[in-house]
Amino acid sequence: KYVSHGGEGAAPVATLSVAFGRMGAAGVGITATLYDLSGGKRGLLPPAARLVLRGGGGGGTSNADEWEVCEERAATLSFEPEHGDVSSSYRSEMGLLDFKEEVVANKIHVGSSDTQAASLVGGTYVRQRCRGTTVFGALWKREAAGGSEAMWLFVNPDVDRTGPDHLVFGTTPTYRDGRAFHVAELRLRPNQPVLEWLHALGQAALTDGKVVDAPATLLEWRRAPAVKLLEEKSGLAVEQRAASAGPPTFVVSGLSGGTMSKLRQHASGGRLAILAAASSAAERRLAEALAAPLLRFGFAQLSGVAGLGEDAALWGKCEVSAPCRPPEVWDGRRRVYDTEQSNAYERAMNARPQAWEVRLSDEGQATNCVEVAPRVEVAAHQAAERLLRGRNLDAGATAALQVDWHVGTRLDASCARDFPIRSSKGDPLAAQPPTAFWAEDLSLYPRQLAVLRWLQAIEAGEVAFDERDYADAQLPAVGWHLEAKAGIEGPLRGGVLADALGAGKTVTVIALVAADAEAARRLPLSDSRTSRATLIVVTPLIIRQWEAEIARFSGGKLRTLRIESAAHLQQLTSRQLREADVVLIVSDLLGCASSGKACAFEKAAVVKASALHTQEAQKEARRAEERLEGKSVAERQALAKALDSRKDTYLEVLTEAAGIDALPPFLHRRNKNREAGGGDAETMIYGVWLSAGSRDPYGKVKGRQEDREAAAYFSYRYLSVTLPALRAKTFADSDTGVPIEYFRWRRVIIDECHEPLCMGSDDADESAMSSKRSSCAVRELLGIAHPDVASRPLLAQRGVFGLTGTPLLSSPARITELASLCAGTYVTGASNHWRTVERASGRDLFLRYHDAVPSRLYSAETVRAAQDFVRAATRRNVVEESVPSSTVLVPARLKQDSEYAALCATYPSVPLCPDADACDDAKWNRLALAAATAAERGAALKACVQRIHDAEPLAKVLVFAPTDGIEAAASAVAGLGLPTDVARPGEGQERAAELVLEFDEPPTELSVAQRKCRVLLLAYDDGAGLNLQHGCHHVILYAPLSSPPKDGERVIAAVGKEQQSIGRVRRAGQSSHVTIHRIVLEGPGGERTLDGLLHERNMDEALIKSATNTAE
Repeated sequence: KYVSHGGEGAAPVATLSVAFGRMGAAGVGITATLYDLSGGKRGLLPPAARLVLRGGGGGGTSNADEWEVCEERAATLSFEPEHGDVSSSYRSEMGLLDFKEEVVANKIHVGSSDTQAASLVGGTYVRQRCRGTTVFGALWKREAAGGSEAMWLFVNPDVDRTGPDHLVFGTTPTYRDGRAFHVAELRLRPNQPVLEWLHALGQAALTDGKVVDAPATLLEWRRAPAVKLLEEKSGLAVEQRAASAGPPTFVVSGLSGGTMSKLRQHASGGRLAILAAASSAAERRLAEALAAPLLRFGFAQLSGVAGLGEDAALWGKCEVSAPCRPPEVWDGRRRVYDTEQSNAYERAMNARPQAWEVRLSDEGQATNCVEVAPRVEVAAHQAAERLLRGRNLDAGATAALQVDWHVGTRLDASCARDFPIRSSKGDPLAAQPPTAFWAEDLSLYPRQLAVLRWLQAIEAGEVAFDERDYADAQLPAVGWHLEAKAGIEGPLRGGVLADALGAGKTVTVIALVAADAEAARRLPLSDSRTSRATLIVVTPLIIRQWEAEIARFSGGKLRTLRIESAAHLQQLTSRQLREADVVLIVSDLLGCASSGKACAFEKAAVVKASALHTQEAQKEARRAEERLEGKSVAERQALAKALDSRKDTYLEVLTEAAGIDALPPFLHRRNKNREAGGGDAETMIYGVWLSAGSRDPYGKVKGRQEDREAAAYFSYRYLSVTLPALRAKTFADSDTGVPIEYFRWRRVIIDECHEPLCMGSDDADESAMSSKRSSCAVRELLGIAHPDVASRPLLAQRGVFGLTGTPLLSSPARITELASLCAGTYVTGASNHWRTVERASGRDLFLRYHDAVPSRLYSAETVRAAQDFVRAATRRNVVEESVPSSTVLVPARLKQDSEYAALCATYPSVPLCPDADACDDAKWNRLALAAATAAERGAALKACVQRIHDAEPLAKVLVFAPTDGIEAAASAVAGLGLPTDVARPGEGQERAAELVLEFDEPPTELSVAQRKCRVLLLAYDDGAGLNLQHGCHHVILYAPLSSPPKDGERVIAAVGKEQQSIGRVRRAGQSSHVTIHRIVLEGPGGERTLDGLLHERNMDEALIKSATNTAE
């Protein structure tokens, strides 16, 4: 942008805005727009002239001949909507109740009796599918006809909301390109807002499709030879002066005396900060004066290592450049802050020095010059503060911190956002596990030996990783960049084994334990907190399979303990936990409320679950009935009394061992995210549309701050009160029930490590206060959001490793979280990761807005750091031998009066198969739930199982269903007339684990005669980690796994979960052909429904590859 002033010190009289590159959606080129400021008019100004040079055109034509001026002329345009072709309006799609029936025309025929107007904008316009990127979702594109110019119809908003919006025709699809691209503007009546007029046109399409006339102003652009672009020679010069240490200084000389005197009025101590358009007039004029000579001055990229001066603060500890946020203090259940400290912190953040310093020459000097110098120390302290924030690193780590800097006219801000995982092909191999701890008749494949060697190298400290963060600053109006990198290079403390499903991750981990068992057993136990055992955290359903696999591959030579509940822990002594080779625990060990039992066992034993009012009480009653089943009256009374007398929840055991008061209720959430206009009557949002209000006034309502406070209080009491108190204790070898957080384990293994991670920032509130308690319990136990590794719940001597077959490494944010899970490895951007806000206070949410929006350069560095972590800390190998499989689509025909069809009928714009681009998330989720619970699926399931048993009388069948459709699926399974069972998420976990182990036994005529389970129903959420390839080779997907189509992260997660579920039988060791039966819902006449769209999406090879991060 260039500004012309009327004279020395006078106000601006004109501006020239020049855009290079993208030119709307029509191509590339250069657009220059001239605005006349001499009239003193405020607000939106019409362009006085324009210059448009399209890429590849204009050759041989002078610039003067290309300038155009605008002539306005009145005309009348006619609008004829296509009869019956409508779609929901923006307000209806948002779920506003007052506008739920509002529609707009999808196709509009525009004409005019004015020949010139008809030639400019006449034609048929079709509504585009894009939402969120256009104002009110209103964008129509003219159908191409006879080589006519591309033309769009859209809403040009009054962004300041001081006047009405306008409906305009333009050669570009966005109002942001300005009026220079407008061709015609409608002049509607003041009492007829744009959205009301569009709705009226939509109503006309539903009734008679009559023509609607509207007055318009045509903007005719004509060449203006009198407007010329002249280049003025400048006497400014730029010199690069080297510095003794650090980057050079750039000196601009030859500035006029008037400019210098004006600048000195706004300088402080001869220094002036260059800001952007929000700065003072003097600062803007400085940018104008410096931009041209500096842009013409080119230099090679400069780099170096920054050093600390004498008496300078350590990197990241400078309170001027990187102020430290005041700590929070808990007073009872409330967080309290020192108001003065918080205010002082905010003032310090606002007063941080600029990373580019501008110094003016003294007034008496003969040469008027300005020095521009990058201040490396400012950016360096900010980068180091991010890297060190909250981690409490020891002196050795902070001493190893090194700062590098780069200065350039254009630093590389491009980076491909793909995260392929390396395989171990060609890597060195480890030795086979020693037979002293390994079955003699079993051996590892070469790929497994390569991974084993890699795991051992990490534990030996041979694999290095550069933990780093950045701070960068741009020189306004010029674009030069200063970037500082603070890094600590050291050994990795963990990694992720992401081998393909069935490739042997479990076996590799058992081999790692066996190879180290002799050294571990020699470890002295003089410290009561040191354990020789490897702690393996697994989901409840597969804990017994892990136990069986360890016994099988080690030949029973590894001492293994299994802890599924507080009862199991209370039977084990401290010495047993320290002398074991392996300790298996369920991942949701914290997942029971500590506020007391919902229903006592003694009472639950004689009360039917259906008679109890709360869901928690009903679960407790069912659990009691399972434990007391088959007992006599006396035995039932004795056992129930014993169960009631002991500490039945792990949190009660933990607080008793630590000697502190009970922990608060575990993340009980009362408020859920709700969409505007969605939910029940109590959570429904009503409102009046404000046509002149800000855009998108209604939207998602996040969980309340009260919920964040409750979650934060639990974390504070657990991490900062309970665990320090526990670890200050000393337990005797004979003490029982010592909590697992007390020990330092040989290593920690987290199976299915992708499960506790959330998908993105939209989950921040949901994850913090989720009603799905087990997921919260896993995250809390693993300490994912806690940056101080030394005070996390689970401590390891040698490393923390994650196992997953579907890593879902789809974004830097997810990789950053996975790296944090693996022993707290820091990846660029972790200090500002969205998870830091899930338990944030209102004050911290406010102060968070002082953090700069990440630049393109910083975003690129975030991607590069995530890629470096994936290369160093993850491995993925596939099975050499593929398991043959096929997919069969099983149709389920809807009835005419089905709930799904009725729900579609309530949305005028949603047919039986909704448009993924046009359907909003709330409608999509309701349709998906109605489809998943459709009763017609039951008949299709019964017919499918019957066909399987007709062909294979002994076959077992595994059925998967979405969690919110599990009850409908359970009813369908119960109606099969076969021995069946259902493993509901979070219920009867010990029994379910035994059931899964039994289901993997190969079917025989005897097992059929004994009426053992032949059809097992599981939720997709429980589909990870199970080994069922020996007992089953038929999988039925009762309903496809759904997710909002516009949320790429969730889509990939849904695809990954389906692949995990199918992988329970399609894995190494499967001796039969695997058949995947997908039940597909169809309309009454065989029409395609949401099911067809979801199955097609979930089988897409590109999405499957994204979910599994296929190896390089």
